[in-house]
Amino acid sequence: MKSPKDFALEQIAPYYANPSTCGFDGSRCQYLTDDGKMCVAGKNLLEPDKYKLSNKAITHLIDVDTDIILKPESRGILTTRQWQILQYIHDEIAMETSEADLNTRINMLGLFTLEELKEAAKNISKI
Repeated sequence: MKSPKDFALEQIAPYYANPSTCGFDGSRCQYLTDDGKMCVAGKNLLEPDKYKLSNKAITHLIDVDTDIILKPESRGILTTRQWQILQYIHDEIAMETSEADLNTRINMLGLFTLEELKEAAKNISKI
């Protein structure tokens, strides 16, 4: 099983590398957009179509349905709180907020630094 740090970086770095891939409809993030883009939580859902129109936070979905809603390879790695903050980081990237705001969320998560995210995103770009 991946460490929470490795998993979180693997999940969020592609969005940092290319924010246009975020599941964002121009006003809010969505688990699955009409054009097939997914937020960080959405791409880890077993059935993202089921939650396409949901406005419930990932924490609510996990609290109600447990992590069975996640793909098997995504289960048991992050806590519900870490999923929430990882989603917030996605949202900051999608809305192109300041680096300071993004760094605040990253510090809340406490799994990696902004510099580590930048490095992971740069490595994705090389692939």
